[in-house]
Amino acid sequence: MITTLADGFVFTDNGKYVGPGTGEKLVRAVTEVRIEAARYANPLTFLPGNIPISSHISRLLDNNAGFYACYVDLNHFKPFNDQYGYWQGDEVLKFAAAVLANVCDPTRDFLGHVGGDDFLILFQSDDWQERVMRAIHGFNEGAQRFYAPDDRLSGGIHGEDRRGNPTFFAFVTMAIGCVHVESDSGLTLYSSEEIASVAAVAKRRAKGDPLGFVVIDADESATLVRGHIGASRAVLDSGRRAGFRQRTGAVRVRQHDYCGSVSMSAPVLIGSDRPFPP
Repeated sequence: MITTLADGFVFTDNGKYVGPGTGEKLVRAVTEVRIEAARYANPLTFLPGNIPISSHISRLLDNNAGFYACYVDLNHFKPFNDQYGYWQGDEVLKFAAAVLANVCDPTRDFLGHVGGDDFLILFQSDDWQERVMRAIHGFNEGAQRFYAPDDRLSGGIHGEDRRGNPTFFAFVTMAIGCVHVESDSGLTLYSSEEIASVAAVAKRRAKGDPLGFVVIDADESATLVRGHIGASRAVLDSGRRAGFRQRTGAVRVRQHDYCGSVSMSAPVLIGSDRPFPP
């Protein structure tokens, strides 16, 4: 009978013996995980950053685990940050992280901080949708306390949009767009980055939704992932063709220059506004 970790333990898989383990190896493995997590943690919220997020998505895909990838964004955060300063903006981000952490089951769900006002939750909890709505409601109510009394009475702040036009911005609110990845859905053929890209599409839709919550089902998720891959390949092929044209353009100008008649009307390099230098 094992009484302490020093006595060791055994690993099993579906009731079948896999191998022995020791307390020393377990402590070492836990320490390594913590060090790795700290290395890539967001310095403000201390939540896992992009690399741990991608790694966790990959593990779920490799194990054919079903989950919901939920991309979180804050509406009107930039105007708030401009008006009240980065310190107060950081307080809002820490509040958002605390709200999200509070609705996650640490034994089943994963919360990461992509950067800025973007977060990502990988839900495996059965009641994930209730948790999402609780997060949105809790944040939207609590965020108002970061505003000055006059701004709370006004329902927001006056500022400028990205074009410099005077605009009134409502309170900072939370938007969450979710992508459903079913177990054995075939999405294991794709990468964690592609899953995250489709989750970002759901987030953009959520920002325009009155409730701030949008779900993309498994079928549409697969379609969007395939479309993302096709678009990425098209961009890559276009870049390769542009590179080829640039190289052939350079050769053509060099030949023209060799004939001794380069002028401002000579062929130019792709992406340049001047002839090839003599």
